[in-house]
Amino acid sequence: MGLLFPNTPDVLTDDCADLAIALLLSSMRQVCAADRYVRKSCWPKLGQYPLTYKMSGKRLGGVRLGRIGMASAVAKRAEAFSCRISYFAL
Repeated sequence: MGLLFPNTPDVLTDDCADLAIALLLSSMRQVCAADRYVRKSCWPKLGQYPLTYKMSGKRLGGVRLGRIGMASAVAKRAEAFSCRISYFAL
């Protein structure tokens, strides 16, 4: 899984980092799919929605992190989930 974020020099760094974490959580926990499952009343017919992945303890990797990642905006937020941070930059 990967997320691509554009360059936003010092203007939206925190907002982009917040959104990156929100998208990671949403995709790992399958929030949208689980919401559709409940709204279509699948719960009573098919039972509980299948378990999903947790974010805590995962490895978060980045390539050419720029200000959003390198300035630790995403890394600081991911540390709250005990994520291991790995990155590559030239």
